[in-house]
Amino acid sequence: MADYRRDRDEATGHYVSALLPTLPFADRTFALATSGFLLFTYPDHFDPAFHLGALRELLRVADEVRVHPLNDSARNPYPHIAPLFEALRADGVHVDMLAVESPTDRGDTHTLRLLRPDPSAGRT
Repeated sequence: MADYRRDRDEATGHYVSALLPTLPFADRTFALATSGFLLFTYPDHFDPAFHLGALRELLRVADEVRVHPLNDSARNPYPHIAPLFEALRADGVHVDMLAVESPTDRGDTHTLRLLRPDPSAGRT
């Protein structure tokens, strides 16, 4: 928090305000993008199209994306996960789940990991 306050007070540029599904970064700016307690936590506020667009945008700016948790604030699993995975796989995205242990919620046992397609894959 001290770094955030310093950035706010001194305009260091460490933090950038942005809203999904449109981020103000060039393609492949980051090696890793993370989303914690946002995308799947509020399914009543964000529809499946928003989730897909947000994940595609995160994949545009980062080679790898991790999302946790995969349930809402009432601990219900995200109901549209299968079609979301299908759409991402159709884009060439590698989709898998990483087993994790949550010290605050024993039900949060997986983190979604997305790997951006390699643009050189399939080239000869």
